Amino acid sequence: VALAQGDLQAANAALDRAIATRPGNVGVLEGAGSLLMRNNQYAAALKRFTQAAKLEPGNAVYWIDCARAQEALNELGAARASLERAAKLQPRSLVVANMLVLLDLRQGQGHAALSTVDTLLADDPKNPGLLGLKGDVEFALHQAAAAAAAYTEAQKLQPSAELAVKLYQARRTAGLAEPIQPLQQW
Repeated sequence: VALAQGDLQAANAALDRAIATRPGNVGVLEGAGSLLMRNNQYAAALKRFTQAAKLEPGNAVYWIDCARAQEALNELGAARASLERAAKLQPRSLVVANMLVLLDLRQGQGHAALSTVDTLLADDPKNPGLLGLKGDVEFALHQAAAAAAAYTEAQKLQPSAELAVKLYQARRTAGLAEPIQPLQQW
């Protein structure tokens, strides 16, 4: 109710009372942070996520949460540091890889993003999520034909409407024959 009324002070006081009933419970901290994130209270959310990460530094989810809040606050260096901690804990996490790649793209480091994806694909070349991510990066780098190739491979492995649309866009942008075909097949 306090958040709906825009009263962050009252909301934080209520969250503090809830947390006090379950001291040391990282789930309550994470829930409070998530509630604050949904209400665009990024600094307050980061405080809760940071508390959770300090209590359970070996849990990648809390570092990912911190990174989401840091990115929303435009604290990109801190977001990268949190994601790198999460990546050490879950080196094969597609969520972490996606976030790191998107952060690279946001910072104009497209080739670093592509290198990250290629490194992950070297270990798991038939991962449709990674292939789709590679297509996303290549499309962002204005390499539409390469993006279409990556999307095609991902679509073969795990067909989806989202990939069909991305494949259509990449094929159309690259000037490839019959760009509508993926949509018709879907």
